[in-house]
Parts: sequence; C-alpha cells; structure tokens
Amino acid sequence: MRLSRELGHPDPVLSTATLLLMAIGIVSIYSAGYMSAETIYGSTWRFLAVQSFAAVLGIVFLLIAIKLPIQFLERASGIFGILTVVLLVMVLIPGIGITVNGARRWLGVGPLRFQPSEIAKLSVVFLIAKYAARHGNQLNSPVHVAKAFFLPVLFTALIVTQDLSTGVSVLLVGLIILFAAGLPWVYVFGGVASLTTLASIFIMIEPYRLARLKGFYDPWLDPRGTGYHVLQGWTALGSGGFFGKGVGQSAMKYGFLPEAHTDFILAVIGEEGGFLLTSVIVLLFCVVAWRGYRIAINQVQPFAQYVAVGITGMITIQAMLNFFVV
Repeated sequence: MRLSRELGHPDPVLSTATLLLMAIGIVSIYSAGYMSAETIYGSTWRFLAVQSFAAVLGIVFLLIAIKLPIQFLERASGIFGILTVVLLVMVLIPGIGITVNGARRWLGVGPLRFQPSEIAKLSVVFLIAKYAARHGNQLNSPVHVAKAFFLPVLFTALIVTQDLSTGVSVLLVGLIILFAAGLPWVYVFGGVASLTTLASIFIMIEPYRLARLKGFYDPWLDPRGTGYHVLQGWTALGSGGFFGKGVGQSAMKYGFLPEAHTDFILAVIGEEGGFLLTSVIVLLFCVVAWRGYRIAINQVQPFAQYVAVGITGMITIQAMLNFFVV
C-alpha cells in the first residue's frame, strides 16, 4: 500500500510527525512512570523498555505494510475480522483473559500483553472500507448499511462490557468511513443518535460509570472521590505554566495523580513541558489528521481511500478522547 501516490513512498510530513510523537511518548512514559515501574516491577526502566519495544515493533509492521499490495489487504480483511472475533471472545474466558485494575481486556503471556479491542479498531477499518468500496453506491439502502455494520456491532457487543469508550469508537470509525463513501445524512444523524443512546444506557446501568461522569462534569461535587482524578490533572497542567518545570520534575506523579503514566499522562506532560509542549503535541496530531486525509483524497482505489480515512479517524478520535478527558 503506497501512502503517497505522488511520491511513491511514505509521506515525509506524516512520518516526521509520527516519529516526533513516538519520541515524546517514550520520554514521557519513562518520566511519568519510573516510580510506578520501580514499585510494581522493581525496575525504573520497565515502562521505557516496553514502550521502546512497542515503537520498534510498530516501525517493523509499518515497513511490512508498505510492501503489501493493497489488494492483499482487501482480500485478507474477512480473515482478519474472524480472527478479531476469536480474540475478543478469548478475552472473556476466565483464565485466558488477563484482568488489570478490575477490567479484563488483555491477552498475552508474562510482560507481553495486548488488547484485542485495539485490533478490532483496525479490523473495522478494513472490513467497512472493503464493503464501502464494493457497495458505495448502495449506501442509501438500510439493508446495505446494516450489512456493513454487522461485524462492527458484534465487535462492540464483545468490547463494551469492559471498555465503553473503545466500543463506541469502533462504531464511530465505521460511521466516518461510510460517510466518506457517501452515506446519506439521515443515516449519519441516526448513527450518532444511536451511539449516544447506547453510551447513555451503559453509563446509567453501571453506577461507577455514572459516578465517573458526574466527577468529570463537576469534580468539586466530590473532590476527594469521583472528582479527585480530574482536579489532580488540572493541578498538574496548571502548575506547568508556559514552559513547564522540566523533564522529570513533575511533583504530581509521586502518588498525587492516579494513572500518571497511562490515562493522565498528558497532565504530567503539561506539568513538565508546560503549555508549549502540550500545544506541540496537539499540533502534531493535527498534522497527522491533515496529512492522513490528504493521502485519502489522493488515492485512486476506493478501498485505499477508505482505509486512509478510517486509520486517520481511528488515531485522531483516540487522541481527542484522551485530550478531552484530561
């Protein structure tokens, strides 16, 4: 799959933005997590090593994907979808699925773990891109729209019991691809309304989700309970000022900010790198979105175009969710 039709090789601007985000991520993971790594694993280098390994592995898969013909990815999308269903079911099986912090989302052995829900995002991109490429002129039919969303809905049903945001984002990515393929507005609004209703139901039936939502909406209602995480994140961001305290100088990561090296790592980045570094990260994700959609526009083959749209949407949606949470 060629990422740039004009150049015949990976887009240099997109590649540069991606590598910069990877570099910032590796340094930030080490800075925000070395205390937790020492406490949990007895080594301050644990998270740095894992993140660096993941980055190298990602680059290897990137180089392999570049060499694969786009036709191969289109043909293999069905097999990829079936494999995704198998992995998502395996997560739900006691003794196979790995539980962390009360949530069973992982598979793996020892330190090598992964979340099948992340694979589901990519699988949805390939499946719906393939369907849109073949049936794009029939998307005004409810039957064809239902067929396009059959496997994504199945993925979401398997994911949403443990990870609501990922389950909803899977369907949202599919909706974005179909919109790019010409899905009528009435179905777009219907899809958004359905996702909103689905999310609301799952929030209401789980007390901890409802409490967490209230904590985000008004953290001062319970500053030592549901609002604690949000307020500590704000404190970290605000204390960084414009230039930040410097790499490794965060005070909030020493037990004051829960999940400092995972969900709320942006707060630590803001504390150490200030408004300046935080803005650079947001700008880099904007560059990823800009170049990703530009690549999609320049594709000749519909499947390649929709894959580019889906992957770009997948990345930017996840980034925005994390930004908005912090």
